[in-house]
Amino acid sequence: MGLRLFVHAVTLVFSHVGPALRISALLYLVPAILYQVALATLLTPNLNALTSMSVASLILGLIAAVAAFWIAVGWHRYILLDETTETIVPPFRGDRILAYFGNSLLVGLIAFGIGLVVFIPLGIVAGVTAGGGGTPFFVLMLVPLIAYFIITAICYRISLILPASAIGKPITLSQAWAATSGANGTIFALAFVSVVCVLLLTLPGLWIRSNLGVLPAFIWQTVVGWVELMVGISIITTLYGHYIEKRPVP
Repeated sequence: MGLRLFVHAVTLVFSHVGPALRISALLYLVPAILYQVALATLLTPNLNALTSMSVASLILGLIAAVAAFWIAVGWHRYILLDETTETIVPPFRGDRILAYFGNSLLVGLIAFGIGLVVFIPLGIVAGVTAGGGGTPFFVLMLVPLIAYFIITAICYRISLILPASAIGKPITLSQAWAATSGANGTIFALAFVSVVCVLLLTLPGLWIRSNLGVLPAFIWQTVVGWVELMVGISIITTLYGHYIEKRPVP
């Protein structure tokens, strides 16, 4: 079931690629291009430029965050409410975007707390293993992967509050958790597939940057980033549709 949920989420994006691009393309590309322009313009080896880049990064980060929430709300509403738009960007629903931001912040804080709880014991185990003659590189790679996997699985369960806020039918964290009770195996399988796919999409970018240069790497990262964003939003849309609205998964 975890694999079916993932495949369904991917299918949602690529079987509705026209609406997906209308909802996300401009909102996604503008912050990405602006950041690269700022990077090329401001990042020179002097303190003033580095300070300017820090300020620009903060501003562009805020713009990118608003754009991401805007995209997410538009995509959730398209899939769950069949709300279509023919404009180059989806309608700006300030109340839904603000609610989405608040719930995203809540999920993020919980993920941060879980990360601390997970990383501390794993870090201790990594230190003991490395000190006992283990392979430090393997340990250093394994610890964040395990932590990332656990955090992803738990966040998937509580992230049902996000599409709920996007469509104006809010639910609580406890309701989201209860709705996915008994589905731990499915959620962990979904998290595993998601993490593996992110790694498989990230590694070629490192090779491209080293062998082909910055521009091809930027193009790759931009395309991959869009796919990861839309599939990620579709995953929690699928989870909401299946566990809250009881929609079947093909």
